[in-house]
Amino acid sequence: MKLIITVLGILCGIAAVLFDSGLSNAPNTVRRKGLEVSWTHRNNRVHFEMKAPTIGWVAIGFNEADQLKNTYLIMGRVANNLATVKEHFVVDPGDYRPIETFGAPVLVDAIEGMENEDGTVIRFSLPIEAIDAYRKNLEPGTHYTLLMAFSLEDDFQHHSVMRTQTTIQL
Repeated sequence: MKLIITVLGILCGIAAVLFDSGLSNAPNTVRRKGLEVSWTHRNNRVHFEMKAPTIGWVAIGFNEADQLKNTYLIMGRVANNLATVKEHFVVDPGDYRPIETFGAPVLVDAIEGMENEDGTVIRFSLPIEAIDAYRKNLEPGTHYTLLMAFSLEDDFQHHSVMRTQTTIQL
């Protein structure tokens, strides 16, 4: 009996060390003004989930500075039961363009989504390493200003009804 208790104690200690060191796959989560963003790092990719109380688009963006210019912006929506996620680059406030217009490849993957009367949920993944000037490195421990927004409409050109930002550590 003492051996079982000792083994269980050791296993609990190992689990606590793994959790505290950030080696677990537990998601990081930020909630602001109704939008919830969660992420985990796995297999050289960051897996994101966005939840918002809307049937319109939802978006997150990454920037080193507290501004819109030069933000790596990811927008998602569910229209006709099909989830779509688009990468954008913000040239200036109000001027955000799909990343492929700059000749950059689309790298978003594993897109899933659903919407109902409670809102929209979008899941997707992005590579950790930025391969061009329009994206950001998403390595664990990196600090960014995280833009968070959602709209009442699915049209990505439609204005947000909620936009906020916060500082995060990936």
